[in-house]
Amino acid sequence: MFAAIRRARRGHRVPKRHKGTERVRQSFAKTTAMRKVLEYEGEAAECRKLAAQMKIPEQRKRLEDMADVWDRLARERRQGIIENNPAS
Repeated sequence: MFAAIRRARRGHRVPKRHKGTERVRQSFAKTTAMRKVLEYEGEAAECRKLAAQMKIPEQRKRLEDMADVWDRLARERRQGIIENNPAS
């Protein structure tokens, strides 16, 4: 990138952005967002696993509530991906 800037300053022609670049960027963003969804779902599963091991009801409830929040975050992130990429 810096080489292109230096060439532009010297009066050289800077190549135009490739047509596929935007598609690649969108694909990367979608992949990154999906990784977050999977991460959130993993966190929810871990909270539920720990909750099942708790003997104190308050601790179990707290972990189940945390799992519900992780699930909600995953749902919201997934919905955002779908809304922003309707053609996919």
